[in-house]
Amino acid sequence: AKDYHTPWQFIPIGEKVNLKAKLKIKDKKAEFEPKDIVFATEEGVIMPSSFNEKDNTYTFSAPASAQEGYYFIHALYKRGDNDYLHFGKVGIDTRKPISAKVVLVPMGGDYNLGSLSAGINSISKQVGLSWQVEEYTDFEYNSELTANLFEKNSGVLFSYNDVQTILNSALKAHLGSKYDPSACYVFMLDKAPFKNDRNIIGFMPRGGKFGYIHCQGLNSESLAQILTHALMHGQFLLRHT
Repeated sequence: AKDYHTPWQFIPIGEKVNLKAKLKIKDKKAEFEPKDIVFATEEGVIMPSSFNEKDNTYTFSAPASAQEGYYFIHALYKRGDNDYLHFGKVGIDTRKPISAKVVLVPMGGDYNLGSLSAGINSISKQVGLSWQVEEYTDFEYNSELTANLFEKNSGVLFSYNDVQTILNSALKAHLGSKYDPSACYVFMLDKAPFKNDRNIIGFMPRGGKFGYIHCQGLNSESLAQILTHALMHGQFLLRHT
């Protein structure tokens, strides 16, 4: 279907998980037996599965591949020789878990370090990623400088502006030998200068090492989502899709 988006599941090398699928029948005249749907790879390997008639759900086994890579498991109903109804698929992503480091720099923002660390790791573990979250509190900053980090109606930013570059350089110089080029540094700010501008609530350009989060009015869950989003741009160069 045009509106079908393939889900993905991360599985570390050497492990396997049980996945669930739910059957939604829109065409009541469709001729097939739900209990006979199978879950198979493109090579024809059928996964062990079970069907719950009460709620039209399936549970099937999904192993990791033998090495780093990915494959698909398809939900199929055989109507005849080389004739199948296709109900959907799931992508299996297999690789070694990875870790990264982020250093939070308090600049007036209100947040709980423990909750935020737990939040971004809860989100990221779904793709095999863990974060080492640290905090650096010994940085003095110019409040006038931070008030001008963003310009009104600046839209989506793709790189640091002049003021941001000054702040980034100031932190890097202050850290000196303590600066870790492999880590991301995120300034935790208070109030966003402009209301309802999602482009500046959280900002970190693709491949950037410095980010900015405006914390006011956000609970721990929302902060974790925004911070994770920003870090994916910076550390892993992910684009919006």
